[in-house]
Amino acid sequence: MPVRICLLGPVAVVDDDGRPVDVGGPRARALLARLRRTPPEAPLRAQAHGYLLDVPAGAVDVHRFETLVARARREHGPERVVALLREAEALWRGPVLADLRTLAFAGPLATRWSDLRLTAAELRLAAELDLGQAGAVLVELEELVADGPLTPADGR
Repeated sequence: MPVRICLLGPVAVVDDDGRPVDVGGPRARALLARLRRTPPEAPLRAQAHGYLLDVPAGAVDVHRFETLVARARREHGPERVVALLREAEALWRGPVLADLRTLAFAGPLATRWSDLRLTAAELRLAAELDLGQAGAVLVELEELVADGPLTPADGR
């Protein structure tokens, strides 16, 4: 039963057909308990330090997002940069790890991935400017500023 793990929004597990896999509440123990009841072909393995959900990197939306952003950074043509970054941005379904924000591990990950999302938007907007789409870029920049806050690391 191949699955995709979705972290760029509320946490979800979906099958190959895009149907949600019921994994219960947001707590890791509940998730683990539910996964242990999945069919034997599910990619869950016991290890010395706990359990490993053994799925290909491409089955996790965050990895796919990071890969697309990295590919866009290596591209030279603005059309291709825009296409790759739009594909990356389309993976987002809301605030990252939205239903796990109260858990200690979620905060730093959410910050890192949200910052990368902003970087991806900045790269895409720069490429769109190169394509002469200044009007559309200005509208989106106004929306980004209104949604703020922008991070101090960006020098703003």
